[in-house]
Amino acid sequence: MTDQEKVASFLNHYNIAVLSTLRKTGVIDAATIYFVAEDSKIFFLTKAETQKYKNMIENPSVVLTVIGEKDLQTAQIRGRVSFTEDLEQINKMITELTAKLNGAFLLHQTLPLLKHKGKPVLATIAVESVRLRTYIKDGYPEEIRVEY
Repeated sequence: MTDQEKVASFLNHYNIAVLSTLRKTGVIDAATIYFVAEDSKIFFLTKAETQKYKNMIENPSVVLTVIGEKDLQTAQIRGRVSFTEDLEQINKMITELTAKLNGAFLLHQTLPLLKHKGKPVLATIAVESVRLRTYIKDGYPEEIRVEY
């Protein structure tokens, strides 16, 4: 398995990440998101009224952190984000996220994002690099670095 295949396999097993963005003032914000990864892109939904959206409009460079606690792995993903307000693409992503989460929201009956007022926006991170670490008991982590 190539390093890119290992990264893709890891990202396909998880759907929650922490997105780090930067305010104009230099303050770093972090927000939990649900995502879908395909090839060298990561897709997630947000609302145009959120602070993370405002931050990304100002500075599209982001870092996404995915934690695989079962596998003792983490991925730090650097990339640049772009947006679309196309309702067909947004609805497709809602369907994909709901299917991927496979019943995780039975108590909520819907994605948390859909419960809040505001205009939904589909964000796409064009991945530039990934650092995937596997933590080994009593040793240094194994690390894979992939540039896109």
